Amino acid sequence: MKYLRLLWFSLPLFAWLGCKSTKPTTAERPLRSPEPAAAAKSTGNPQLDYVQRYKDIAIAEMQRTGIPASIKLAQGILESGSGRSELAVNANNHFGIKCAGTWTGRTYYKKDDERDASGNPIESCFRRYERPDESFFDHSEFIRDPRRAARYGFLFNLDPTDYRGWARGLQTAGYATSPTYADRLIELIENLRLYEYDQPGAVVAPPPGGVVPERVPPKERIQYVNDVKVVHSRPGETIADIARIYQLNPSDVADYNDRLFAPGDRLPVGTRIFIQPKRRSWRGRTTHHFVRTGQTMLDIAQQYGIQLEALLERNGMTYGQEPMVNEKIRLRGRRQAGEVVRLRDGGTPQPPRPTPPPPLTPDERPPFERPDTAKAPSTPAPLPDRPVVVGVPYPTDPIPEPAPQPRPPASQTPQPQWPNPTPPAPQTPPTPQPQAVFHRVERGDTLFSLSRRYGISVAELKRINQLTSDQIKIGQVLRIQ
Repeated sequence: MKYLRLLWFSLPLFAWLGCKSTKPTTAERPLRSPEPAAAAKSTGNPQLDYVQRYKDIAIAEMQRTGIPASIKLAQGILESGSGRSELAVNANNHFGIKCAGTWTGRTYYKKDDERDASGNPIESCFRRYERPDESFFDHSEFIRDPRRAARYGFLFNLDPTDYRGWARGLQTAGYATSPTYADRLIELIENLRLYEYDQPGAVVAPPPGGVVPERVPPKERIQYVNDVKVVHSRPGETIADIARIYQLNPSDVADYNDRLFAPGDRLPVGTRIFIQPKRRSWRGRTTHHFVRTGQTMLDIAQQYGIQLEALLERNGMTYGQEPMVNEKIRLRGRRQAGEVVRLRDGGTPQPPRPTPPPPLTPDERPPFERPDTAKAPSTPAPLPDRPVVVGVPYPTDPIPEPAPQPRPPASQTPQPQWPNPTPPAPQTPPTPQPQAVFHRVERGDTLFSLSRRYGISVAELKRINQLTSDQIKIGQVLRIQ
């Protein structure tokens, strides 16, 4: 009875020990992707389900770092088998990123493409994450790591919507060993229409529960193009907002970007904004750029971090001139003899002539353009110094032979008055003075936009209007020429 009673009280202890011995420890338990609180209904297509699940993370990373969301999603699908690979399930590693010698976090070992001296496959070290979003974040940091700038840095000179260029660039940089890696990425992007997530205005859905994630610190937003600091704009931001974040003068930041936008203009999401002066030439390995459809010289200057004035000067162009598609634009070095950029429409495009504004009263005109009350009377053109003699030809006309007639007495012979045989020098008409052109400032106008519209430099606009700053006001009347 005593033993039965002891056995009875020992049963809970044995049950607890049995449960503890079968439960794996934290180190042994594989890390699995947590299910979203509000997971979308499965479509039956693993690739579409993957996109719906991780598109918001990809868009957020694109806005933070400039890596296209389409590229990140396509790489995630390809590298992780739509999130179902061994590495994705057990290590939350969706991009096949290895430890690379500098990794101090958790690791996961599996056989990959590494082999020993005898050619036998050996286990490779891969990074291991707590959650899939950490993998997306680390993928961005891996590519934009300054220590890998020589390998991946050129990718950030591409337009964020150029997914083809990014795909081929990743293959060229050696991200994967497959010779068809770029083609497979492009095929995924186009079949699944992933390029739609690269467009400005792509919205990141709030996370489950409506909690807005913490904003990225200002220092982590900074990237480098041509060794110049640059950030990408967020929804609703202006140049003035960015200048305030980095404690800069808004007018200076507008100048750094060649007055592409006024300080108060709302910027399209993902716009590249330089926060320090651009270089006068490109420091990369390439020497030329081939113009794409619709691309302007200002677009090229922003893409490579080059001052627009220096880029125009290097290619023998002036403000308002735009190159033809596929034309070669020199980014650095001296132009060779005969190296001329062909312009659109075969020459310098003429700026559109604006509709003349309504007549201005003397008080509305600038002081230095007000008309004088007294005008000098117009002087009529001088008459030709030739007396008109009816019936008498000029010396330059052929003179017919007169019929023989009896010669009258000398006292009765008429003496015709011939005109001056030397014609006067032609009178040069006075050169007409060019008519002044004025522009009334409207909403959205900036000195730079007006300079491009009328084919005049910002410096000249400021000089002829006696402006001491780049600030102009709505309704202000500016002289254009």
